[in-house]
Amino acid sequence: YEMTSSLVGSEMCIRDRKGGTPMKRLLSIVAVCLVLGWGLFGPQGLELHQRVLIQAIGIDKTATGYQVTLRAASTSQQAEERLYTCAGATLEQALESFSHATGREPLYSHTGLVVFGKTCAQAGLEEVLAPFYQGRPTVKLSLSSDSAKEVLSAKQDRILAPVEEISALVETDLLTFYNDENRPGSQGTLPVLSVYEGQVARSGQAVFQDYRLMGIEKAG
Repeated sequence: YEMTSSLVGSEMCIRDRKGGTPMKRLLSIVAVCLVLGWGLFGPQGLELHQRVLIQAIGIDKTATGYQVTLRAASTSQQAEERLYTCAGATLEQALESFSHATGREPLYSHTGLVVFGKTCAQAGLEEVLAPFYQGRPTVKLSLSSDSAKEVLSAKQDRILAPVEEISALVETDLLTFYNDENRPGSQGTLPVLSVYEGQVARSGQAVFQDYRLMGIEKAG
């Protein structure tokens, strides 16, 4: 079957395409769903200065777990978009460490872009993508030719490249990628982003099989 924007929620969040999910993996996915869901709606009673509107998420796989790069929207107090980096043994712990370190609550209701590092894609995206089916099924997806942090921290003249400009380079959303990966005889593809002298540009197309990076076709 194909997934549409209406076919989302906890069922899609935990479904395994082969029919079964090990309990440890299932609990990990549900935990991340809860973290993103909490950030999506936010705890009641917080002041505006206690919230951070997350526009883009970068996910890198490391030797010890995950490194997550968050790009936050500009505010009336700070004109430039902001960059945060957090890490953890699991994706859940990496996301939770943001609040612990900053004392502020991330809101993912306007997250429009997810960038995956190359090592993350090589390890496989199925489990990492699962939480986004619930809250952000139309989020745009892309692959960095190196690390996700490199793309989201790119600067020109000491100013972070606007997320809106990076997102404009990407046309593939989660629903499209999911359907391509699960359609018989089809392979999922994601646009590849690279950084040249501080500028983010399209550099090719990544080809996936069973949510794992198989190769990169460089742009002609």
